[in-house]
Amino acid sequence: MKKNSVIIIDDLHGAREDARAVLEETSVFDVCEVFASVWDAEAFFLKGGKNVTLILCDIEMPELSGLEAVQMLKNYCTYFVLITGFAQKYALAGHDSYVDGYLTKPLAEEKVLQLFRNLREKERKRRLNDLKAQKILLDFVPSDSPLQHAKKGMGRVKKSKNNTREYQKVPVDIDAIVYMETMYNYLHFYGLKNGEIYLLGVLNWTLKDFEHVYATWPNFVRADASRIVNIHFITKVSLDRMTIGDAKSISFVKTREQPLKNYLNSIDPKRS
Repeated sequence: MKKNSVIIIDDLHGAREDARAVLEETSVFDVCEVFASVWDAEAFFLKGGKNVTLILCDIEMPELSGLEAVQMLKNYCTYFVLITGFAQKYALAGHDSYVDGYLTKPLAEEKVLQLFRNLREKERKRRLNDLKAQKILLDFVPSDSPLQHAKKGMGRVKKSKNNTREYQKVPVDIDAIVYMETMYNYLHFYGLKNGEIYLLGVLNWTLKDFEHVYATWPNFVRADASRIVNIHFITKVSLDRMTIGDAKSISFVKTREQPLKNYLNSIDPKRS
């Protein structure tokens, strides 16, 4: 499992090592570096150190405080969390400085994991809100259309002579797409309602067409040669199958297992 990279900043040696021990005990984090000052951490990044998932920084340090540090280092991490014994005292100032959260000393494993889960969930909701304004135009499929019943082995569904379709176009929210599946010369898009999978619409696309248009959308991942799945709807990954929603089971190639589990683990270490 790929772990989340972390940097710890604290002027006290014992505090740094205690924090390192707690984080490594979770098996979710990889402590890349520990620093005694903000200046040392900044030098690390300026010299080419890679950005990290999380920076944990003590608030009260002799040279620069954690509230000053966040302004210098926030661009080098996904989340910036302050470590302190006085969280309420600094809450307002931390908010103004774009601090993502607080942890009190001494660090407790469950508190660290809970904060990280909350941050991941907040990010997921933000991305979903961004997606809600985005739509894709699909071909509406009448109930009596052969596309409603297209299954492998039933023959190809032919396009019209002028290579167009007369189906009504229907706008569908991108975040409502649970998965899509290739059915010969069409791509079928499915949604989820009351626990049941249903057909949202189709397009005369391939999976590569979709990946090309939506290459920057991280929530869609390849399951196998014929399916792309919205990872936000995956509730379980086991062996060579994933569960969508409450019951829908979809197979995936073995090479996809670890990336899918990594995603679930990033949302909730106990979920996958």
